[in-house]
Parts: sequence; structure tokens; C-alpha cells
Amino acid sequence: MKKKLLSLLLALAMCLPLSVPAFAVVPPEDAFSEFAPYEEVNHATGKTALSIIENAKTRQYYEKHIRDMQLELEEVTTKTVYFEEGYDENGQFNSRVLSKSEVEQLITSRKAVAETNDSTRASNDSNSRGQLTITFSKSRDARGNYVLNAYAQWDTDPLTNEGSIHPYPGDDYIAIRWGGDEYLKATGYSFAGKYTDNSSMAGYRTISNAYEGYCWSFNERTALFGNVMDHASIVVVLDAYSDLQGRETGATFEYIHTYQSKDASWSVDFTGTDFSAGATLYNCSNQWSIATDVDGLQY
Repeated sequence: MKKKLLSLLLALAMCLPLSVPAFAVVPPEDAFSEFAPYEEVNHATGKTALSIIENAKTRQYYEKHIRDMQLELEEVTTKTVYFEEGYDENGQFNSRVLSKSEVEQLITSRKAVAETNDSTRASNDSNSRGQLTITFSKSRDARGNYVLNAYAQWDTDPLTNEGSIHPYPGDDYIAIRWGGDEYLKATGYSFAGKYTDNSSMAGYRTISNAYEGYCWSFNERTALFGNVMDHASIVVVLDAYSDLQGRETGATFEYIHTYQSKDASWSVDFTGTDFSAGATLYNCSNQWSIATDVDGLQY
């Protein structure tokens, strides 16, 4: 018995040096972020928060909005993505948000064109490259009501692209959604949009819920060679709740871009109970979206 036990222990001892623990190799974070869609985010609070808005036209829009409605600005957030869209070698139209490394290459190209004033430095492909910026503000009016203002603008600066500068024609969507367990009610809302020729852009309300949010659809480009959206905006006024519950929530602004012809089966809705989820567009396979939010809505 002792011999058998000794033999077993010897066999086990011989196997141990040969046993090498296996560990999963985790790629560094940069390996993921290098190819992930890149977003530039800015956020500020207080009366000077508009200073983070880089586009002068957008900043002037907000200055006028605050002045006309006699508002006290509390918070501003912006988000920018760079996109590329066009036909691939198989004749399929694709659209995607660029990664950080691709954005850096694009900015370098922009600077080279600007410094030399030589547009021939741009590539000869037919892809559209540009940027989409969304801005979201929270203010208070004289009665203490919250005023949410969402603004979206496609960049039409020719230095931001190496081909056509226009997004794919078709329906896009913008939505504002807030929390509050139905204590925060919208008492006013509006949609406005302009094309680059200064003509009005029609919006169609697809979600209308005074206790949760609103969504509009619109054609950001009327045809393949038609008018192109300059900007679209939503303003929502939330009634100040007189009997505060000591709770706080926020609101989300989302822009959904589609790049295929609209189908009758499309539908858009708010899913779940979390306001940060924004809106969901169903039965449309060719889409991407960006969103930003504000917080500090008391109820």
C-alpha cells in the first residue's frame, strides 16, 4: 500500500512542473478604441456654458433663444461625430462613424488643404466625409419652468470631406426624452428646420407624449442632388412641479441618421423606462445614431 501511495505521489510531482496555467490574453483598451466610433464631447454649466459651442452660427442661435425667452442658462452639452458614406465595390451604399485614427487623418488632410488652398490634395473617391454636431441645453424661464433646446447641424465646410459633402437623402429623426415618473409635463414644444438655401424644412411628429418626450422625422436632404439640411431644432418647455418630491432626473437628445429609402414598416418608439435609452427606430437596418444628455431636472 505504501509503495502504491509513493508511486502516486512521485507521478504527481513529475506532472506539476509540466502544468502551465492558462491565462486569457486581454487586448489593451487602445485595441478597441482604435476602431470604435469616435465622439468629441464637451460639457459646461452656468451662465457662460455657451462658450463651449465652437460653431459661431449655432452659438448665435442659442444666444438669441436665451435672449428672446429671457432664460437663465444652466447647462450645455455638445457631441460631434465624423462620418463617411458612399458606395462600396459591390454597389452597396454604406454609412459609418469614423474611428479616432481616421478622424486624425481627416483633420490632417483638412489642414493641408487649408494651408495650401489646393483642393487636388483630396482623394478622388466618391465617398462623402463630414461631421454631424448635436447641441443640447437646459435653461429656466422666469416661472421656473425647464426649457430644453436641442440643435443638430451637418457640417457643410468643403474642407471636412474628400468628395461630396451631403448625407444620404431620406428620413432622419430627432428626439428628446426625459424622466420624472410623469411628474414633469411638457406645456409647450416646437420643431424647426432649415435647408442650406434658407428654405424651411418640414418635420413630422412621430412620438408625442407630454410626460415622456417627442420625436420628429424629416428629410435631411430632399433628393440626391436636392437641398441639404442646415440645421434642425426642438424646444420643449417642462412645467415646474410645485410639490417637489426631492428627486432628480435628466433628459436625452438623440439624432438617428438613416441611409436607405424609407419603408412603410418603419416605426419609432420609446422603449423601456430609462430616458437615457432615447428612441428606437424599428425595421430599418441601415442607421446609426448619436445622443447626448443633460441632468439636474428636479421634481
